[in-house]
Amino acid sequence: MALDLGNSRTKLSYSAAARLKSLAANTLSALARLWASKVSRALNSSLVSCTSAVWAGPLSRGGRVAPRPSDGRPSARTTSRTAPCRAPVTFARPLLMRPCAPQVPTMVRARPPCDDSGLGWEIKSRARLRGGRRFPVAACLVYHIPATSVIGGWQVCGAAKTGFLVLGALLALPALRAGGAPDPSRSKGDAGMRDASAAAKPRLVVLTDIGGDPDDQQSMVRLMAFANEFDIEGLIASASGTPGELKRAITQPQLIREIVEAYGKVLPSLRRHARGYPPADDLLARIKSGNPQRGWDHVGEGHDSEGSRWIIQVVDRPDPRPVNITIWGGQTDLAQALWRVKADRGEAGYRDFARRLRIYDISDQDRIAERIWKDFPGLFYILAQAPKGKDKREAVYRGMYLGGDESLTSREWVDAHVRSAHGPLGALYPMKTWTAPNPHSTLKEGDTPSWFYFLPIGLSDPAHPEWGGWGGRFQTTPQGVWRDAQDTVGAETHPRATVWRWRPHFQNHFQARMDWCVKPRAEANHAPIAACNGDSTRRVLEVVAAPGAEVRLTATGSSDPDGHRLAYRWWVYPEAGTYGGEAKLSAPAAADAALVVPSDAAGRDIHVILEVTDDGAPPLTSYRRVVVKAR
Repeated sequence: MALDLGNSRTKLSYSAAARLKSLAANTLSALARLWASKVSRALNSSLVSCTSAVWAGPLSRGGRVAPRPSDGRPSARTTSRTAPCRAPVTFARPLLMRPCAPQVPTMVRARPPCDDSGLGWEIKSRARLRGGRRFPVAACLVYHIPATSVIGGWQVCGAAKTGFLVLGALLALPALRAGGAPDPSRSKGDAGMRDASAAAKPRLVVLTDIGGDPDDQQSMVRLMAFANEFDIEGLIASASGTPGELKRAITQPQLIREIVEAYGKVLPSLRRHARGYPPADDLLARIKSGNPQRGWDHVGEGHDSEGSRWIIQVVDRPDPRPVNITIWGGQTDLAQALWRVKADRGEAGYRDFARRLRIYDISDQDRIAERIWKDFPGLFYILAQAPKGKDKREAVYRGMYLGGDESLTSREWVDAHVRSAHGPLGALYPMKTWTAPNPHSTLKEGDTPSWFYFLPIGLSDPAHPEWGGWGGRFQTTPQGVWRDAQDTVGAETHPRATVWRWRPHFQNHFQARMDWCVKPRAEANHAPIAACNGDSTRRVLEVVAAPGAEVRLTATGSSDPDGHRLAYRWWVYPEAGTYGGEAKLSAPAAADAALVVPSDAAGRDIHVILEVTDDGAPPLTSYRRVVVKAR
C-alpha cells in the first residue's frame, strides 16, 4: 500500500491491526535480521532523526535480562550498572539506538495496543535525512510486551507495568539512498571508542603546569587526539613548572592555544574517522589562566583567578554528570575555587558543590593535598603519588613510561608514529624530556594517566578506583582518599604495573589516532565493537550467580568497522575483585567462555575482562568488564 503522507498522520484501523497481529508477531525478528545489515549501514551514514527502531534479539535494558535456565544449573542474572533511562535501549542487533520510554522523542506517537499484549499500528509522517531531505516512513509496528515475558529464549523481568515497547519500522531504502552526502563529522567512528551520542560523555577540566617539563605538551597532544571522547570544559594553565623549576612565577596558556590551534588544522581529517570532535574555537574559548603563585599562602580572599572562577562556573552548570578534574601540576586554583564556594555559600553550599567533583591529582605538586582534605572534606580525591619515604618514581602514574615494554616510549617509536608525517598536531610533540631510568628520554606523559582514568573504553568505571584501568588502580585510605595500589603482572608486583600492563594497547590507539590526522578512513584502523552477552555498549556488566554456578560468557556479536578478523581473550583480574582464591575460565581464547563460580566465593566479587583485538595496523583492542557477584 503506497501512501503519500505529507504533513498528515494516517492511522490503520484496529481491525486491520488485529488481522495482522499474529503474522507480525511471528515474523518481526526475522524481518529485523533481514533488514538490519542493509538498513543499519544506510541509517548510520544518512539518517539524522527517525521515529522507530527494530528489535532483532534479546533486550538488554529497561530491567533485568537473564538467560532462561535450560540445564538445571543455577541461573545468573545479567544487569547493567547504568540506571534505567539514563542510556539508550540497546538491542542485540541494533538498527537504531533509542532511549527508554520516558525519553522517547515526542515525534513517536504509538497507538495503544488492542489489549494488554498485542500490536498497534500508526503511520509515521516523516524522517529527516542528511542534507535536509525527508521521506515518508511506511508504517510503524508497535508491540506491547507484558511485564514478564520470554522472548527468543530470554526472560525479561522487572519491567514497568506496561512492559516494553518494541518499535519496528519498515523503512524505504530507496529514499535512504537518495539522502544527502554524508556529513564527515557524523561518519561511523572508532567503534571501540565511539562517539558518546549513545551515552553521556565524561566532563573534563584540566589544570596543567604547562611550560616546565615538556611532558605536559606531550599529554595535551594526546588528549587532542582523543578529544571526541570527552566534553572538555576547561583547559586551565596553572603556575608553570614544578616549585622552584622556573626563575619566575608565570602561567603559559599560549602553549595550550598553540596545540589546540594545531588540532584545528587536523580536525577535518579526524572527523572522517570518528564523530564528536569539538570545534577548535570551542576549546580555545575554554582556555583559562590560573594563579601564577602556588601554595596555601595564595588561597583565600583576594586570590581568585580566571581559572578558579571558571572551575566554579563549570561545576555550577545544571548537568547531572560529575565534573572530572585532572591536576597535571598544582592544585592552588582548585583549592581557591573550593575556598570561594565555602566562604560564599556556607557548609551546605560547599557540600552540594563538592559532591559533583571527581579529582585525580598527579603527585601533590603544590604540597597542599592534606590541607585540602582537612579543610574541604568529602571530596572524591585520587592522589597518584609514591608513599612517603619511597622513591618518587614508584608512583602509579610513572607506569606511563617506566616498566613493561619501554621500546614503545622510544624516540624511534614516537618519531615514526606521532612526530613525523602526522600533521601539525604531531609536529608539536616534544621529543626530549627526563625519563630516567628509562633510557629513551622521549615519551614521558606523566600526566596522561589522569585523563586515561576517565576515558570511556569499556574497561573501567570512574566511580571505582579499586577496579583499575589505563589510568591505574587505587586503594582507599583512612582519610577517605584514594592512593596507589599495585598489580602483579608476570613476575613483577608494582604500582606502576597498574598502568604499564596496558601500554601496548594504549600506544596502539595513540598510533591509530595520529594516523587519523593525515590518512583517509580506508587507510587507517578503527577499534572493534566488543559485545558481551548481547550488550554492545561500554557499560560494566554485573552477573549475580550462586557459588558452584556456571556463568556463560559470550563475545558473539562483536564486530570490526574495517572488516578485520577478531581475536578474543578472557581473563580474571584478581586484584580488582574481592575473591582471593583462583577462579578459572574455560576457553579463554574463544568467543564463548565460561566461569564456574568457586564454592567458597559467597559474598565475593570476581572481575572478568574481555579483550577483543582486530588484526589491523596497528592492532586495536576494545574491552568489556563483567563483575560476577557470588551470592
